[in-house]
Amino acid sequence: MKYVIVDIETTGGNAKSGKIIEIAAYLLENNEIIDEFVSLINPERNIPPFISNMTGITSEMLEDAPKFYEIAKCLVEITEDAVFVAHNVSFDYSFIAAEFARLGYHWQKEKICTVQQSRKIFPGFPSYSLGKLCESLKIPLEDRHRAAGDARATAILFQKILKHGIVKEKELRQLELKLHPKLMADRFSEIPDTPGVYYFLNDKEDILYIGKSKNLRKRVLSHFYNKKSSRSQKIQSQTARVEFEETGSELIALLKESAEIKSLKPLYNRAGRRSLARFGIYMHETQGDYIQLSIESIHYKNKKLPLSSFPEKDSAKRYLERLIQKHELCSKFCSLSNSESACFNYQIKRCKGACVGEEIPESYNERVFNAIDDMQMKDESFMLLEGSSPNGRPFVLIENGVYIGFGYLDPDSGISTPDDCLPYISSNNVEDRQAVSIIQSYMRKNPIQKISFVKESHSY
Repeated sequence: MKYVIVDIETTGGNAKSGKIIEIAAYLLENNEIIDEFVSLINPERNIPPFISNMTGITSEMLEDAPKFYEIAKCLVEITEDAVFVAHNVSFDYSFIAAEFARLGYHWQKEKICTVQQSRKIFPGFPSYSLGKLCESLKIPLEDRHRAAGDARATAILFQKILKHGIVKEKELRQLELKLHPKLMADRFSEIPDTPGVYYFLNDKEDILYIGKSKNLRKRVLSHFYNKKSSRSQKIQSQTARVEFEETGSELIALLKESAEIKSLKPLYNRAGRRSLARFGIYMHETQGDYIQLSIESIHYKNKKLPLSSFPEKDSAKRYLERLIQKHELCSKFCSLSNSESACFNYQIKRCKGACVGEEIPESYNERVFNAIDDMQMKDESFMLLEGSSPNGRPFVLIENGVYIGFGYLDPDSGISTPDDCLPYISSNNVEDRQAVSIIQSYMRKNPIQKISFVKESHSY
């Protein structure tokens, strides 16, 4: 078995926004170091002063250093067929995976954390930080907070761990997570880090909870690491089995999760409380027969579906403002003006006067219905392409503003009309306004390939 012991220095603590500025990797086989790789890395940004003070690494030192893409091949080579080892492994691993992801490369390794191993093998120490642990175990630690120094010390620590015998990950998790007796921790290693839907079942095979994620393994584990929520603790204690289904697409995971919750009604799901659909635009009729639009919070107990849904109230407001301008609607009748008389748009001649009775309801409502058609994608036919799957290219089909379903296209499938997609549909769906809202909200928030179908035939 080969192990690669790694330490990095970074511009900050968040892998999404931070960058690596130094990396050291030592390859261990038969408990001996057989290869190493150490390099500064140009993060293409300035180094925060507190990082320079802690590490001694300055922006000037990194000007001529290679960028990550220039050392990526060396890192792939030294980590190939090796278990990734680090002190607080999630930190180092997440930064390296994020750097590879920016290059469009999916990098995944089995991991071992020397903090977790040390807590089990060397119990009773006052601290398990690298510095304090090295003091307790009399491990030499030079060049603290530099990648090579910390990685060398971690390598010596790991050699001591190997002599005692590594505690298997499933044993660590079984103890740490306090799982149901029928749920073994090694089940988590079988869950992929890809988009999909997951199911928690009790020992009677009742479905307790259904969720979705673009990273199934990470999301499932988060439920069992949550010790603060009483609801989470109930789910943890009752979950005897975890099942999952890969979708290849986060959007399809959202749609499948929504449909499954409606159909199966799990005990711990509260339908409708979606992060992608917290606010909606609703239609009302006023006493004067003018149709009014309003932005309201979406409540899971509210059976009335919104015309369109949004993750934040501000995004709903911006969208409604664009509809008001496009269709010359009254901001007062769209609940964006508190004026007791004419709305502001009337004063600048962008409202035809419904708010002061100068425009009859029939004329005004016709434009409102045109705006509603925009929101509901009426008469639009298109498919959305996102992600990848062994089953084919994931797609979602909308025909004449109606959600038809999702499926997976063969690589050589020729698609020119909505009917061409039907043989590839793998979901059985009826018209679902909530699904349309999910799709609209997802499209506003995420880049996604859209192929529109028109009367003229084209192959895609």
